[in-house]
Amino acid sequence: GDALWRQMIYISPRSRVDLLLGYQFAHLNESLAIDSVTNPGIAQFRVLDSFSTTNEFHGGALGLQFVYDRPGVRLDLLGKVGLGNMHQTVLLDGNTNGAPNGLLVQATNRGLYSRNEFTAIPEFGATLSWCLSDSIEFSLGYSFLFFPSVVQAQHAIDPDLAVNLSVPLVGASRPEFDFQDGNYWVQGLNLGFAWRY
Repeated sequence: GDALWRQMIYISPRSRVDLLLGYQFAHLNESLAIDSVTNPGIAQFRVLDSFSTTNEFHGGALGLQFVYDRPGVRLDLLGKVGLGNMHQTVLLDGNTNGAPNGLLVQATNRGLYSRNEFTAIPEFGATLSWCLSDSIEFSLGYSFLFFPSVVQAQHAIDPDLAVNLSVPLVGASRPEFDFQDGNYWVQGLNLGFAWRY
C-alpha cells in the first residue's frame, strides 16, 4: 500500500514526468506445518511442528512516473523505491501427542523471535493504454516488486537435523534457531477498462 504526493517536474506537448514522494507499507506472512501420525499398534503417535513468519515493512517512498501521450495511445512508466524498516517475526512451535516438543521444534529452538532490518524495496511498472473513443479506454500493465530481507518458513528449519532427543539435554543444543533471510520478488499483470461519461 502506498500514500503518495505527486509533483510535476517536466512537461511537453506529449509527455510529462512526475516526482513521487510518500509512505509505503508491505506485509508478507507465511506458515508451514509438518503433521505426522504413526500407529505402532498400541497407541497413536502424533508429531506436529509449525513454522510461521511475518515481514512488515514501513518506510518512505521516492520515485518517478513518466507518461507519454499521443492520440489513441498512452504509455505510463513507474520507477520507485521504498526505504525503511522490515520487522521480521518468526514463531516456532511443536508438540508430540499434545505435549511440548515436536521433532524439528523442541525446547532448544521453540519460541517467538523478532528483529528489525533496514531495507530498500525497488518497484517497476509499465502500463499501455488504448483510447478507443473519448469515453472508452483499455489498458494492459506489468509490475515488479523486489523484497530483500524477507524471512520465510523453510529458512526457520534447522537443516542439520541433528535432533537431540535426550532428556536432560546431552551434547549440542540442536535443533537451533538462526535468523536467515532471503530475497522475495513479485510480478504481476493487470488488465483495465475505463468508461468516462
